[in-house]
Amino acid sequence: MEVPNHTQIPNSIIDEHMKSLSPAQFKVLIAICRKTIGWHKQSDYISISQIVDLAGVSNKTVIGAVRDLERLGFIVTQKSNRTTTHITLNYNVTSVLSTPTSVITTPPSGATTQVASGITTHTKETLKETIYKERMIPTLDEVVSYFTSNGYTVEAANKMYDFYQASISSNRQKYWKDSRGNPVKNWKQKAQSVWFKPEHKDQGADGWSTQGFKSVDVL
Repeated sequence: MEVPNHTQIPNSIIDEHMKSLSPAQFKVLIAICRKTIGWHKQSDYISISQIVDLAGVSNKTVIGAVRDLERLGFIVTQKSNRTTTHITLNYNVTSVLSTPTSVITTPPSGATTQVASGITTHTKETLKETIYKERMIPTLDEVVSYFTSNGYTVEAANKMYDFYQASISSNRQKYWKDSRGNPVKNWKQKAQSVWFKPEHKDQGADGWSTQGFKSVDVL
């Protein structure tokens, strides 16, 4: 490890959001930071293969994590005529009061206005509200999306959903219950600790091409 080489990751990503993000989401976010902040930029064209190499996850996992990160307001993606996706870090959601002096915003030529207007201005309060909602009882689609975005099968997602859905005894019940009758206050954490097993891994994960993205290697 060379001490002088570093990437200036905003403290709030680690202090506030690391515990709320899934392992795949956090890995992909750090990889994006490396490809942007690590090169003194807030945005850049990044290919799926670059993120796969850095994060050590599948193509399908990267695709799902990128979409989750954009939904939560951490990043903004923009399609272009190039074979890579333009990704911009959103400093508002990471509670950075001002852009670090070592970071220079360099959006692509002709796209400055679109990128700036497309940034989601999430505040700490709205992010907390989003995270709180994710702790409630999810829909089957939400569970399937979470499993597949992390590289696990739809079948495993269905099993988890059916298992905990059977614990609902009232329309007023706010949480699932586990086998001991304890409330499942964070279903994503329960998925990670109980259901994310090697035998539930999706061995046939697809790449960007099946999800409307183009996958190329960038030298």
